Amino acid sequence: MSFTKLQEALISQAEADLTLLRARYAAEYARTEDKITRRARQAEEQIIRSAEAAGEQEAQRLHQSAQLTARADILRAKQEEITAAREKTIQEILAWPAAEARAFIAALLDRIPVQEGIVTAGDAHAAIVRELASARGLAVADKEITDDGGFVFRNQRTELDATVRRLVTDLFRRRRAELASLLYG
Repeated sequence: MSFTKLQEALISQAEADLTLLRARYAAEYARTEDKITRRARQAEEQIIRSAEAAGEQEAQRLHQSAQLTARADILRAKQEEITAAREKTIQEILAWPAAEARAFIAALLDRIPVQEGIVTAGDAHAAIVRELASARGLAVADKEITDDGGFVFRNQRTELDATVRRLVTDLFRRRRAELASLLYG
């Protein structure tokens, strides 16, 4: 065989081998590309599912937070209404005409279990308390309770807080359910 024919045979064989290698490489490349594309799609779908789940959880959290905030705001507003109603009741009692205030203070003084002690008057009813307490033989303190009516009675064993603020506050506390029903019923 001549050198030229040998050379042509080698080149021909090399080209055939190269064509075979290219075909194998192209097939392997296609399989690898398909595998990578499939994995990328799966990863993308997983990321989307995770993001959707996280988004739903965050939306639920925000919704619950908004509901709790709204409930807290409603409760705060209701409490402010009750506080305003209590304060209005106190102011109305402090503004009663003298005859009504006198009957009110007399009824409170009748609740004092003993005759020995000191009565400290609220400034709104000071004159009435001084008059009625003195008539019952009770000592009256010179000092008055500012911005309140009624009185506080004290001795060594007993203290009776019969100030208007204390009485109304206690009444509102005991009747909380009824008040809420009346206000928001």
